[in-house]
Amino acid sequence: ARINRGIKCYITTYLSLPETDSYHKIARAIGFPPGTILFISDVIAELKAAQAASMQTLFSRRPGNHTSDSEGFPAIASFDRVLKRAIAPIILC
Repeated sequence: ARINRGIKCYITTYLSLPETDSYHKIARAIGFPPGTILFISDVIAELKAAQAASMQTLFSRRPGNHTSDSEGFPAIASFDRVLKRAIAPIILC
């Protein structure tokens, strides 16, 4: 719960998600190194910025996506396997 509150606060108040520094701020806010955080999004610009900040990334394929092209990012269509194996924070956008 503490993690979710911190992420919500930073996303709605301080961040422009396509900027790499935003992901460094998220990592600092939740107290985890960027490399231990998995960021999942259907927006390629966000994935590129998160990856540049050393976060792990996955492209989310889901109905209503702007695109189905993951541009080389590993893609998932379900969170089931990801959530079962998670040992660090996961950020879903």
